[in-house]
Amino acid sequence: LQQLVMKPFEKENELSQFKKDVSKLEREISIKIQENQMKQHELPEGVSEALIVQLNTKLTSKETTLMPKKQRDEVKHKKIRL
Repeated sequence: LQQLVMKPFEKENELSQFKKDVSKLEREISIKIQENQMKQHELPEGVSEALIVQLNTKLTSKETTLMPKKQRDEVKHKKIRL
């Protein structure tokens, strides 16, 4: 069992490449989403400036929920018995 645990992970390089591919795809998806948003909010003729919105891909745990703050606080304080 110790030999098995100490054995190096043979597919480390492949896993690393997959992680890089996932990161690249996430960036491409974010860019496509931003391009689509820009197309939806095209400027009317004669307007020369626009507000550029940067996508926030890293959300805190509070930002990931759609619950109102009051409900979120209530859920946080509930105790569960096992």
